[in-house]
Amino acid sequence: TDSIFLDWNKPATDGGRPILGYTVEMYDLPTGDWVTVTQTEGVACRSMLDNILCGIMYRFRVRAFNEIGSSIPCIPSDSFVIDTPGVHIAPYFILCPPAEVAKYVHEKVQFRAKALGTPKPNILWQKDEEPIFITEGIDIQEEP
Repeated sequence: TDSIFLDWNKPATDGGRPILGYTVEMYDLPTGDWVTVTQTEGVACRSMLDNILCGIMYRFRVRAFNEIGSSIPCIPSDSFVIDTPGVHIAPYFILCPPAEVAKYVHEKVQFRAKALGTPKPNILWQKDEEPIFITEGIDIQEEP
């Protein structure tokens, strides 16, 4: 296990009352729920989390709180996996395109997919069980 530091920016507004601290939430992939993992006191925008496991997908978000209550959560972090050198992690999707889409001819469509794993997975796009290659009218882009 390892420890990581999470840093975030303070909210643009405090809702009229001083911020007392922050609640850090982690996305639980199996349930799809956000789970509170720690709470900080004070205005520092940093927290250390212990018992972080290699090979597990993590995603975090933060809420500020004051005497009135909690803010809406910030935009969640990108998903990430802490790699262990030499250890392979089976690929898994964290963003999947729909299984089926119907469009008219010449109507534009965009699909997005994101998969994590070690080594970095390759995504093969197919139509009617045949690979799609970059041709006129088809643009396949890879984002970091």
